[in-house]
Amino acid sequence: MALLDRLAELEPEELLDHFTTENIQAVRRAIEEIKGDVTIEATISSRRFVAIVRELSEAKSIWSEKWSQTMKTVDELSGKGKEDQALTVLRGFIRFCPSPYYRALGKKILRKMEEEEEIQ
Repeated sequence: MALLDRLAELEPEELLDHFTTENIQAVRRAIEEIKGDVTIEATISSRRFVAIVRELSEAKSIWSEKWSQTMKTVDELSGKGKEDQALTVLRGFIRFCPSPYYRALGKKILRKMEEEEEIQ
């Protein structure tokens, strides 16, 4: 995902200079991780490369922000002793997020929170 961030910072002409097999594979992985759909761009052409990188970067930014907002809410609720509500918020994010990457982050935190609940 770091490579996607670096590619997204480039101007279109510079980005086309990075249209390599390695970067195409990285973009395909990003499509899988961010959008959860490998069929979106089965073939990535040089003509679409810039648009795809921009689209993925925007989607990553949106889900990163939603993830941050969710975690802020979860932390606030947990801090007020409302763990059940915090778990509900986190489960809602996991259920509706199309990004396997962010769902995996959510599931990891959820497991940790559930384990802490069992201990108490």
